[in-house]
Order: sequence, then structure tokens, then C-alpha cells
Amino acid sequence: MSLQPYVSHTQINRTTNAKGSAFSGDTDGGYNPIISVVPADGENVNNGMIGYITMGVDTPAIENFD
Repeated sequence: MSLQPYVSHTQINRTTNAKGSAFSGDTDGGYNPIISVVPADGENVNNGMIGYITMGVDTPAIENFD
């Protein structure tokens, strides 16, 4: 699903999730740090994309810094 201008960026060194140190820890406890992306019109990514992510807050862990 490579589109311009990204498809022409072939000389960029990237660290994959498999080799990165942060990603593996982000999946601990069954969490999923991946954003689900779909075409905005339901058909064609050239017409825009929408990303979905679900977040939760551990409210007992919140500290009050008054």
C-alpha cells in the first residue's frame, strides 16, 4: 500500500518493530499499540484514511500533584 511520496523513499534506514526495544514491551498484558487504519470512504486510500485506537486510563494510578 505504498503511495507517493512515501513509495519513493527507498534509502531510509528504519528500525523494524521486531528489532526495536520499545514495541515488544508495549504489547505486555495483551495491549495492542497498533493503530487500525481504514480508507475514509471505505474503498480507496487515495481519498484519505482514518486511524482508530482504543485507550484506557488506570485511574487509581493517577497521582495528584496539587
